This record gives sequence, structure tokens and C-alpha cells, in this order.
Amino acid sequence: GEIIDLLDKKIIKDLKFPSLTFVNDPSGKMLLGIVFVMAKQYSEQLSTDINRGNRKSVEAGAYIGDSKHGYYKDINQHLRPDGNHFALLQEAFQRRLQGETLTSIADFLNNSSYAKRNRQKDKFKKPKFSKQSLSNLFGEPIYAGVNDYGKNTVDLTKIYDFIPAIPVEEFIKIN
Repeated sequence: GEIIDLLDKKIIKDLKFPSLTFVNDPSGKMLLGIVFVMAKQYSEQLSTDINRGNRKSVEAGAYIGDSKHGYYKDINQHLRPDGNHFALLQEAFQRRLQGETLTSIADFLNNSSYAKRNRQKDKFKKPKFSKQSLSNLFGEPIYAGVNDYGKNTVDLTKIYDFIPAIPVEEFIKIN
């Protein structure tokens, strides 16, 4: 479309490709159009395939993305409670349920031994919680066992032995 118009108007004089010889004549422009259409089809098919794979993974209980606070991902990409870090996160949820302020809970977590596991199984990072980051965390349904990914919503407790940080009823009260 546009590139061929720019070639026709002589705004672009020539094109060079590492894997394609382009000649600026009617046949070369037709070949270029075909190559662009094939590239667009490949890209769209790849997107479709990735979305289908992600949907199937989510339906099987996998969590796509970095692990969540208080959890680590096992070999099946299932979220598992991460020991004392999980217990501290649960305590943060309970404090919020009892009406404690976000600032107070942030101070509690920041002054505790809480850390988030990195992708490497044995590495931990100490996050700095703020009112905003805690507000966002408390609003994520994954902590009640609901994996909301794209158009898919999955109850993880029905797929595997997922342990929520907070029961659904309490999550609703907080939010």
C-alpha cells in the first residue's frame, strides 16, 4: 500500500532487503505486495496461536507472567504459597479487613522479613510497599483464587489445590 505509493511518487527511490532482491518495476512492486501480505498473515496467525496457547494454559491453571506476591510458581506454572512470605501477605489482608490503613499495612510489610521470590528459585527481592501498590495488590482477584486473564476467568481452586491468600467473601468485603 503506502510503500508502493511512495515508490510510484519517487519519494523512495529503491529498497534493499537482506533476503529479497527488489527491482523497482511493476513485477517488483507486485512481489513486494505479496511479501507484505504474507508477512501480515504470518504475524496474525502467530498472534492467534499464542492466544490459543495462553488460553489453554490458563484453563489448565497455569499463571502467565511473574509470580504474585506471597507465591512462587511450580514446574506446572501453578502458584504455590511461599512459606513465611505467604503468611505475612495473609496477615496484611487480615489487617486490611479489620480496617487498618494502607499506610500502616505498608509500614508493617516494609519492616517485616517479607520478600518476593524472583524467577530464580532461591533469589528474593525486598519490595518497598506504598499505599498505591498495596491498593493495587488488595484489588487483584488472583489472591482469592480467581485468575482473570484476557477474556478468561478461571477459579484456580477447582483446577488444583490452590491456596488463596484470602477467602472470596473477605476479598469482596475489602473491595
